[in-house]
Amino acid sequence: MGLGKTIQSIAFLSALYHRYELYGPFLVVVPLSTMAAWQKEFAQWAPDLNLVTYMGDTNSREQVSPVQNERNIKPPKN
Repeated sequence: MGLGKTIQSIAFLSALYHRYELYGPFLVVVPLSTMAAWQKEFAQWAPDLNLVTYMGDTNSREQVSPVQNERNIKPPKN
């Protein structure tokens, strides 16, 4: 614990997005007890990545399903 694994993983996904133009989708599986921390870290370190959280029963996940098919689209260069 405390070795920076979460931030390293997020930095890796961000590099795939920005440097290599790989827009996903990517799947990150985390324990329920750490999910809020992961969401917070994604918001802080990679706010431009599209984050979809799957959690709950089958009906809850089915409501999120259409959103998960959207891919990250790189913003146009200014």
